[in-house]
Amino acid sequence: MMTLLVFGVISGSLLLAFGITNTSIAVGATKAALQAQARTAINWIIKDVRQTSSSQINNNTPAGDYIKFKVVTGHDGMNATWSLDAIEYSYDEDIDTLTRTDHNTGKTFQFADIAEPPFDVSTLAENYLTITITMRKQAIGTISPEVSLSSEVKFRNG
Repeated sequence: MMTLLVFGVISGSLLLAFGITNTSIAVGATKAALQAQARTAINWIIKDVRQTSSSQINNNTPAGDYIKFKVVTGHDGMNATWSLDAIEYSYDEDIDTLTRTDHNTGKTFQFADIAEPPFDVSTLAENYLTITITMRKQAIGTISPEVSLSSEVKFRNG
């Protein structure tokens, strides 16, 4: 009888350890995937924003969930020349997506699992934009890990 009790305790402990390991692996894998997605999103936004100016963003009523701007396509010796149409980033909190629309090419791309509006436009007057990409996704059960990356982008074009 004592042997069965000891065997039951050991078996229960092993099952508990396996369950904890499974949860840990799922959460770790989800966090790693979120971090890669956040890095991709923030790098893409930084690349676009570095090709514009604070006045281009300010001319299009920016908000924490929305920016729109034209990018520099060249220089005529005196002034920058701007693209004909704009690039637009729009955050939709209902479906946790950030959509990038390039009106020059007509192409659209969505970044999923974005948990919060990414733009701090209060710094535009100081000639930079703060971007914070916060991503959240359900890993297992009710566990939803979160990853956040931030960057301040200084405008190259005034």
